[in-house]
Amino acid sequence: VYTEIDIQNFLRAAEYYIRHGIALNAKKIESLQWEKIENDVAAEPLPKNTVSAAVAAAMKIIAKKGPWDVTMEKVAEELRLSKSSVYSHFENKKEMLREVFLNEARAIMQFAALNIKKSDTTEEQLYYAVFSIAHYFRLNPDILHALDYLRTRRLDIKSKEEAEIHFNEHKSQFPLFAAIFENIKTSSGSLLINEDRAEWIFFILINVLMRCERIQSSRQFPNEVFRIMYRYIALGLNC
Repeated sequence: VYTEIDIQNFLRAAEYYIRHGIALNAKKIESLQWEKIENDVAAEPLPKNTVSAAVAAAMKIIAKKGPWDVTMEKVAEELRLSKSSVYSHFENKKEMLREVFLNEARAIMQFAALNIKKSDTTEEQLYYAVFSIAHYFRLNPDILHALDYLRTRRLDIKSKEEAEIHFNEHKSQFPLFAAIFENIKTSSGSLLINEDRAEWIFFILINVLMRCERIQSSRQFPNEVFRIMYRYIALGLNC
């Protein structure tokens, strides 16, 4: 149960992020070489993950039907196995979606990390990270939909080991997100993005991309959409 102090702390943090973002340097942001960063990210091949046949089948069904219509029966049909055999891989649909998410989270982390290394300035590194995530979703709209499903239903997507560590319900539902930004430091050498900020960034990205998806295919999103998102993340309403 959340206490009055928990709620007040959350509201203060939310108000600060809305007004100031993560308070980066506005002048440095205006001088970013947007197109170069975007081209660098687009030129980087997406990572190829090795997954089990069961996870691959679940991902294929999500790609065909979306996460809402995925069932254990359909995965069994894809694998040409009995439903009981599929249950030997996943306890239930929630566990199946969690495994798909963890696989994609690892791929996003790897992709973003490769691109972040292409710069040594905080402002550029953050845009490399934000655009990497957005570009990954642009090329994988079904994963975007799956993450929106997880976000809106607040499913527990932690690994079993993380679940034991992060048993406190006040902890972030998406601990893996923070790892994407762990190599981005402030001028003082401290971490720029903590767990709460990482979840906030993903909430903005997923929410905006899902709203755009209703208007046109995500593959057709102009890069200016991502630049605006980045400015808001970095500077808040001050942008």
